[in-house]
Amino acid sequence: MRPTTLTPRLLFAALAAATCLALAPTPAEAQGRRGRRGEPAEEDEEAKGPSSKATLVLFGDREIEDVLLRDEKFAELRYKARGRRLESIEGEKVKEIRWLEAPGTFSSGLSQLRASLFDRAITSFTAARNTAEESTWLWFHATYRLGEAQLGAGNGADAAAEFKRLLEKDKDHWLAPAAMCGLGRALIAEGQHGPAGKAFEQLDEGYGSYWSAQGRLGMGDAALAAGNQSDAVRHYNFARDRAGTRLPDVSRAASVGIGKAYIADKKFDRAIRMFDEIIRTPGVDPDVAGGAWVGKGDCQLAAAQEKGNDRNLLKEALISYLTCAVRFAGTSAYPKALYRSAELYQRLGQAEQAEAARKELKQRCPSSPWTEKLGK
Repeated sequence: MRPTTLTPRLLFAALAAATCLALAPTPAEAQGRRGRRGEPAEEDEEAKGPSSKATLVLFGDREIEDVLLRDEKFAELRYKARGRRLESIEGEKVKEIRWLEAPGTFSSGLSQLRASLFDRAITSFTAARNTAEESTWLWFHATYRLGEAQLGAGNGADAAAEFKRLLEKDKDHWLAPAAMCGLGRALIAEGQHGPAGKAFEQLDEGYGSYWSAQGRLGMGDAALAAGNQSDAVRHYNFARDRAGTRLPDVSRAASVGIGKAYIADKKFDRAIRMFDEIIRTPGVDPDVAGGAWVGKGDCQLAAAQEKGNDRNLLKEALISYLTCAVRFAGTSAYPKALYRSAELYQRLGQAEQAEAARKELKQRCPSSPWTEKLGK
């Protein structure tokens, strides 16, 4: 194998130019509405709280644009398009809700979340919720996003508290399965693998194939974190079967998990093949792709350690971690990618680049467990 040549200046510049994922929707100009002929115009919902005008994004990427969302239950979302009667759609068919007239604090929080500015996002979503009545969409969505921001910042216990708060308020809300999934992730972060698995199990109880697959994916992650590779692979394979071709990103995320289990079993060649297949697939979800690059780095690092810290394999691992840090900043794998990059830069005698990676990790993810490891 030819030695891999690193160019410190270019790699450092690439780290500084790390791009952020677009999570927040683009606000659209909301249209007015009026009653059907012969009927009076309905009372303006904005008098009762924040505007509930939204676009519903369905699985399959079809959209129902510019509606007034009246009821946000998972069993049935009820909405009214301009000039039409009240209609409804099953919650399991809706992938995303894009609010068209969100308050500034909520919109700022989304922008900060996508930029991995988790502490700022926590402040923004807290402010948004503090101004919201508990019956409004803003309270529920600000609470959910606050949990996401807390989880991104590495505050597992605080994230779990927010997801539980939402579920205690309305376990039938459209966001309920997402909150269950977030709760499971938060519990894994806190090392509570058994309770995390139980949180994910609830997603197999009438929330449709997407959330059932996500639940199995989470159960696999909980089992892997607990060191039970065989159970993890069983759950990941179930997630892939449930996802099928309709949910390709869930299927690929399960493949990332299987690759991680292969690493734990020291089946490095099989793991690399698994990660490369995901990386080469066009249109992969950024979080899945970032996880695949970090998984590949983990595999190369483990193989290097098996061979007495082989420098060529260490360099290959560094490139994999840097690829995640540069191309997939803001994903769940990003803090680990920065931490491992700093670690490998230091091992390879590039102290300046190591310090740059540590500095970025501290600035972008100050509360992450990977940032805490810097002090140990």
